[in-house]
Formats: sequence, C-alpha cells, structure tokens
Amino acid sequence: MEILYLNKNNFDEAILNSDEKKLVVFYADWCPPCKALGVVLDKFDYDKDITIAKVNIADNEELTERYNVYSVPTLLLFENKKVIKSDTGFKSNESLKKFIEN
Repeated sequence: MEILYLNKNNFDEAILNSDEKKLVVFYADWCPPCKALGVVLDKFDYDKDITIAKVNIADNEELTERYNVYSVPTLLLFENKKVIKSDTGFKSNESLKKFIEN
C-alpha cells in the first residue's frame, strides 16, 4: 500500500476529490510515537481499498491549523470529503483497523 506525502498544494486534490475513505496522519520527524506509527503504516495490512496519506506539521502549518491539529500523531479519517473521525497517538495494526472500520 502506497503512502502519499501531502502538502497544501496537493492536499485538497488528493483527499477531497472523492467520497472514498482516506486516512491522513499528521506527524513530526522528531516525534517518537510518530516514528513508531510510521513503521505500522509501512507494514499496514488492510484488505479494503483506502488511501493513506501523511502530512509533516513542520512544513504544513496551514493544513495543521485548518484541521486543528494540536498534537502528533493526529489521525483524521475522511469520507464523503469530510472528517468523520479523529484520534491522536500511536496505533497498532489492529487498533488502526478498528479506527478505520468503526
């Protein structure tokens, strides 16, 4: 599963262009839980079609403000062009699946 790296120039087109579920993770390079979540995302095993994207908060202050991201990692689940769920902190493979499905 390919992970997209987004910024203010490509975010809307990549995330808000369809009604499908999309997971966006706001992260920071200096953040240990973000690094651990990155390893989970790199190996994420999910049997349904979902777009996974990452946004570096250091480079994307405008997006961080738009989505009220105050801690990292922050996970936003989009569907029908809207945020339907959010959470913060590290997620294991199983808890990430539950976050997406429930």
